[in-house]
Amino acid sequence: MVDYERGEGLSDEDGQDAMTMTKDDRLIFAEAIKSKTWRDAMEINMKAILKKKTQDLTNLPTGVKPTGVKWIFKTTLKENGEIDKYKASW
Repeated sequence: MVDYERGEGLSDEDGQDAMTMTKDDRLIFAEAIKSKTWRDAMEINMKAILKKKTQDLTNLPTGVKPTGVKWIFKTTLKENGEIDKYKASW
C-alpha cells in the first residue's frame, strides 16, 4: 500500500488518472447531493455523457421499471497531495 500512496513504479500516464479517497469523499448520494461541489461534479459528468452520446435520456414506455444507477464520488489529488478535482461518475 505504501507504493500505491507514493505512486512509485507508475508511469506518468498511469499516475495522472489515479484516484485517492480523502476523508471528504461522499460515499452515498444523500450526503453528496447536499454539497454544491459534488452537485457540480455530477452535472459535469452528465453533460459529458450527453455530449459524447454514450447514453440517451428518454421517456420509458408504460409499465417499464427504470434501471437504477450508483454514483461514485472521488476526490483526485495532485502528486503533492493538493486537491486536483472532484469526480462523480456512474
